[in-house]
Order: sequence, then structure tokens, then C-alpha cells
Amino acid sequence: MLLMLLLGTAYFLFIIFAPALQGSPFTTRVGDRLQIMDFVTWYQAGVMAVSSDRTLIYDPSAQLTWLNRIIAPEHSLVPFYIAYPPFFFSLMTPLSLVSLKVAYLLWITIWPIVALAALDQIMKLYAQQFSRIDRALVLTSVLISQPSIVSLRLGQTSWWLLLCLCLLFHGIAANKDRIAGAAIAFSTIKPQYIVFLALPPLILKRWPLLVAAAVMESALLLMTACNVGWQNIIKYPSWLAYVETSEATSSSIAAQSMVNFRGLASSFLPSSFCTVLMLVALIAALIWLIRVWRIGSSISNFRWPMALTLSAASVVSPHLHDHDLVFLSLAAALTLPFISITKAAKLEDWSLSAWSLLLMYYPFLTWLCLMARGYTTVPVLAILNLLLFISAIVHFERSIAPAAPARTC
Repeated sequence: MLLMLLLGTAYFLFIIFAPALQGSPFTTRVGDRLQIMDFVTWYQAGVMAVSSDRTLIYDPSAQLTWLNRIIAPEHSLVPFYIAYPPFFFSLMTPLSLVSLKVAYLLWITIWPIVALAALDQIMKLYAQQFSRIDRALVLTSVLISQPSIVSLRLGQTSWWLLLCLCLLFHGIAANKDRIAGAAIAFSTIKPQYIVFLALPPLILKRWPLLVAAAVMESALLLMTACNVGWQNIIKYPSWLAYVETSEATSSSIAAQSMVNFRGLASSFLPSSFCTVLMLVALIAALIWLIRVWRIGSSISNFRWPMALTLSAASVVSPHLHDHDLVFLSLAAALTLPFISITKAAKLEDWSLSAWSLLLMYYPFLTWLCLMARGYTTVPVLAILNLLLFISAIVHFERSIAPAAPARTC
């Protein structure tokens, strides 16, 4: 186990920091096509928010102009639209105080440390069956998984999301409404997940939690209005719809590249039909999650309802790329009965055994799914997420809900 930790750490350092220290790790060319690291646009958001163009953050020509200033001497002819909400621009302003490279190195160092520390604390409080070595194995496995590496190489916000999810769960389980409310507010940088995060407090009738979330969100919006203007807040929904449907963008919004039900369906069906099918699947999953959380409301700890919510999000979220799947590490931390493949394989409940084995093998399987991209356009990782969700549904329906509700805690 110690050898695994050492090898994993060495691999992580090589894969992440070596390219980051190169001369120009932020742009690459594949033929005539320019590819830009996602973090460049986060940095761009911060720079724009303190510039004279701060009121033009959702203007396509302004975004393209600032992008080209940052990546010079490279030059892009097409925009890489920033689809994040307006307060994200204000929150990114500290990045403008340092160079792009320094900002990136700080980003990929601080966020994993903070998020993994939160995940470790969750395991200490709610997964006391794990030893210190077990927790170290979980954290290392998460760190060297394909979603983690992709998130760090791109400078994505997935670790931010994982931190918010850890705080949300702790706030719900420990009746700390302000913490949970703040977690919901800050997680709205990824609005595609808000319906999953708002559902638990709504079903549990945790009104102080929702008030705390509304107050924090209002504070963020007020800060944003003072910085970039109310007009950008009002404009955001139409801007998001434009980015999702525009063909004149290199923002990697394509549904076929997603690793969820939408991406899987888009590999076989017309996009218009996929949209309807996605909405039906999302509504069905939310209805089922209402039942899950109602059962969870009668107990003092909500580990399984939270894990099932995250698993559902990995399948029916309207927008999901592989880097965000680091949030499934929270599902693993909350529900794995032990860190032992042998014991998991011997569980009498085959659905719990499948759930446990898939989660323990998940870091390795994600790399296999990545290699499969060279042989098929079907998002194999979406199939893995679907199998994980099915095993969770079966386990809940066959074992937890009807037979022994207390086992969910």
C-alpha cells in the first residue's frame, strides 16, 4: 500500500507539474486547430472583471479580444466562450494579481489540497470504519484517477465542486445550515447541478438552510452587480442558452463528448430527440430521489441519500464532462463498507457488491474508458456511470428501503 502511495504521488507530480513548468503549456495546435486550456478562460474572467471592459463580460468580441491578449503571440479566430455565471468573474479577480503560469500552479495546488482535506474529514466523521491507511488509499486513488488528472491538466473547477459537496453533506448531516447554504451558493458556478443540490433541503424542509443559501447567493449577486453591472446578471440565462447552441465556438459544449446519459444517447439519436429524452430521464431521476430523501429524513445521517444523488447526477445531469466525476469520490467515502476488493466480492447482496467493486475499481476503469476513445465514439465512461447508478437503485430498492431503512445511516 505504501508503494502504491509513493508511485501514485510520483505519477501525479510528473503528469501535472512537469507540463505546467514548460514554456507554453496553455495552448497547443492540432493541425490548424488551436486548443486552449480551460484555466486560461478562468484567468481571462478575472482579468476582464478588473478591466475597462468589465461591463462587457458576455460580449463575444470582448471575450475574444481579451483571450488573444492573454495567449499572445498565439491568436484565435474563434471564441472560447466563458459559460460561467457572472459572479464567477468577480471571484476570479485575485488571479489577475499574478501571471497566468503562477495562477495556474497555485490553482492546481491549492484546490486539490483543500478538497481532499475536506473529503478526509468527511471520512473521519462519517466513515469511521476506515483506518488511516484506508483513507490514504481513497485519497490517493482519487488524486491519480483520470477525472482528477484531466481536471488538473485543464485547470478545471471540479475540485471546487467537490469541496462544496463535502461542505453541503456535512451541513445537512450535522445541522449546520449556514455551511450547507454557503456550499449551495458557491456551487452555482456549475448551474447544471443546482437541482440536485437544492433537492435535499427542499425535501427535508430545511428552510433555514435554504434561507442561508439565498442570502449568500444574494451577496454574491450584489458583489457582482457592483463589479460588472446588473445587466450581465440579467443577460446570463440567454447567454448560457446561446453558448450551448452556438456552432461558432470552441467551448467543447458538444453533447457527444459528455460522459452521461445525454452523451450516450447523442451517439445514436438525433440531438432534438436526445434533449427530450434527457429531460424525461432527469425528471424520472428527481422523482426517485424525492423518495430517497424522504426515507432519509427519518434517520440522523444521510450518507446513502447523498451518494445516490451524486450517482444520479453522474447520469442525468444536463451537462457533464469527465473531469467533474471526482465528485463520485464523496459517494465512495460515504458508502463503501470497507476498502477491500476481496470482501466486496463476497458480499451477499450482489447489488451492494457491484456498487462497491465499481467504486473501488473506478480510478482504474476511468483510464480504460479513456483508452477506449481511440476505438469508439461511444462514451464508454457514460456506460460505467450508468451501471453504477443501476446498482445503486437496485441496492436501495431491494435492501435499504423496504427491509431496513436504518442501514442507510
